[in-house]
Amino acid sequence: MNKETLKGYHVIFLVQSIMFGTGALSLPERLSILGYSQTLMPIFFGIIASISIWPMIWICSKYQSKNLFEINEEILGKNLGKFINVFIVIQLILLPTAKVSNYVQLIQSTALQE
Repeated sequence: MNKETLKGYHVIFLVQSIMFGTGALSLPERLSILGYSQTLMPIFFGIIASISIWPMIWICSKYQSKNLFEINEEILGKNLGKFINVFIVIQLILLPTAKVSNYVQLIQSTALQE
C-alpha cells in the first residue's frame, strides 16, 4: 500500500477551507438578529478588512527582515511589544477553539437536529 503524507501547505489549505466553510454556513444564523440589514454586514466587514490591510502591508515593507514579534517590540517598545505578542499568541490559541466550537454547533444544527 502506497501512503502519502500531507505537506504543510495541504494542512493549511484544509484548515482554511474548514474555517471558511463553517463561517459561510453559519453566517445566516449569526446575522439573523440584524433583520433585513444582514446582507450589508459582510460587505461592510469586507471594506473594513480591505482598509485595515494597507497599514499592515506598509509596515511589513519597512521591516522586511523581521517577523511580527520583532516588529511589535521595535515599534511599541520592549514591554508593550511583549505584552502585545503574548496577546497575539493567546488569540492564536483561542481562534481555533472558537472555530471548532462553530463546527460542532454546525454539525449539531444540521445532522443532529434533535
